[in-house]
Amino acid sequence: MKCSVTRKELLDALSIAYKAISSKSPLPILTHFLLETGEGRLKISATDSDLGIETAVAAQDVENGSFTTPAKTFFDIVNLMTDEYVDLKRQDGDLEITADGFSCRLMTLNAEDFPIIPHFDDEPDFIITQKDLKKAIKNVLFSAASNDETRAVLTGISLSLSDNSAEFAATDARRLAVASVPIQSNNKDSRSYIIPRRTLDEISKFLQNSEDPVFVGVKKSLIFFQTGGIFITSRLLEGRYPNFKQVIPEESKFSAKLSKSLFYSSIKWVTIVAQERNFFRLVKMELTENSITLRSNTPDLGSAFREIKCDITGNPDFTVAFNGQFILDILSNIDGEDIIFEVSDGESPGIIRSTEDPSHICVVMPMKVN
Repeated sequence: MKCSVTRKELLDALSIAYKAISSKSPLPILTHFLLETGEGRLKISATDSDLGIETAVAAQDVENGSFTTPAKTFFDIVNLMTDEYVDLKRQDGDLEITADGFSCRLMTLNAEDFPIIPHFDDEPDFIITQKDLKKAIKNVLFSAASNDETRAVLTGISLSLSDNSAEFAATDARRLAVASVPIQSNNKDSRSYIIPRRTLDEISKFLQNSEDPVFVGVKKSLIFFQTGGIFITSRLLEGRYPNFKQVIPEESKFSAKLSKSLFYSSIKWVTIVAQERNFFRLVKMELTENSITLRSNTPDLGSAFREIKCDITGNPDFTVAFNGQFILDILSNIDGEDIIFEVSDGESPGIIRSTEDPSHICVVMPMKVN
């Protein structure tokens, strides 16, 4: 096996495939890239058994072959090179890498030992643009649980398909985010899946704000994504996702239209001193007919106060408390210059809606304090 590839294209491809490399795997083969040459290209594959990624770059002077090589070391070597082209050649069981007047050898393993990455050969279940998929992931990912051993489904993103719409939802039981985007699909049946948070997080890192299509297929316990020269497969999470629609109030008693940037900076300001151990990041909101007053206090540290003038429908007069960091996370991932903030009383969830995209709804549960 041998080939010559441009360094930039190779490095870009390695960066994408590397997202599926497991640094803690007990199986050495899962810390390797699978390299395959043929038909004028070099294909690069990586998997940790749950997530698999394949991509390819154009190659010259190609001699067909396949083998694996240590992913991190190979990536680091290519990253340090400066020549336009990198020459790769397998010789005497090692991978010889040549560029910049520099040459080194890396150990290889047989390609037959590399796990097979499943493929989806049927028609895709639906097609979504890179732009819409990237937006949907950004709008909800922050609300998924990073780790929950008792309810693994909360570490995933719920994907519900109906007609020509895809609804993404994420919750960690303390907050919820829901967003819908259009899709192209010939299947009008309603169906739903739970995609691991990590899968969508990694996918979002190489998606562009473009109209390029992403082809998505589902088969048994696997979901497949293909866009451009990138192919991704991931295991779906098993279980029943919570009925999150029950958490979203059909109607709130009070609502206010606010500048997103003003609301963000105000919450950010008062959370600086919201460091009480039992109520970390607690921010109290006092609502009246013409203002929202934010307060925080930590014994032996200090207190903060900020008043936001605004018109609130419904003439409220009560105080409700939220985790300020949860509010900041929502505001960081919502589109548009303004938001709608809704709440019914001091024990009800807060609702934040995007004025730019009504389908994007975020819910944060209140904190109960004396």
